[in-house]
Amino acid sequence: AWSQALAVFLYGIHYYTDPCWLPGTDNRSFVFTSDRENQSNLFRYDLDTGTVTQITDLKGSGRPRGCVSAANNALYFGWKSQIIELNLETLEERVLWEETAPMLIRGRANPTADGKYVCVMLMEDQPEDKPAISFSYSRFREFFHLKPKSQIARIEVATGKMDVIHEDRRYMGHVNTSPALPGILTYCHEGPWNWIDSPRSVGRAFGA
Repeated sequence: AWSQALAVFLYGIHYYTDPCWLPGTDNRSFVFTSDRENQSNLFRYDLDTGTVTQITDLKGSGRPRGCVSAANNALYFGWKSQIIELNLETLEERVLWEETAPMLIRGRANPTADGKYVCVMLMEDQPEDKPAISFSYSRFREFFHLKPKSQIARIEVATGKMDVIHEDRRYMGHVNTSPALPGILTYCHEGPWNWIDSPRSVGRAFGA
């Protein structure tokens, strides 16, 4: 039943926590983002040896943000305008999908539990009309009032085909796919907590 599935999903996920433990390591190795020598990249940390290994060689500004798919033994992350698949065994990269203006990638790439899809939030570009210092949530209230077109995109891993599975004229974020149920995800209606109608929403994303 839908109510039972929802209960299992909410019990099994931690708020704003993304899968980062590497498959087949018995939770002894994980992936993290770090800035080294003025450049953001993805790294692997092995608890038993304390070894840190760089696993991407990205160039330019930005921060790679993504999640591990145990089903595919891969990590999916956003970089610039692309969603990229990183094979965790060979470290080979494959461009899964590339955004087109005016929609921009917002937040992390989240694979479904069965590894068939990657979900990500897209938001209509909102250029700033004057120079500003950017920091975390620096445009939080502004985006709430602007009500930009926001979309949850579902990208098929096998083909790179993208479908919009939810769209609204509001500031949205924090897509989290269920770690156990392939057809369910959560997302946020963003904004000051006392102004929004639903801080966290649950969606049956794939007809499951």
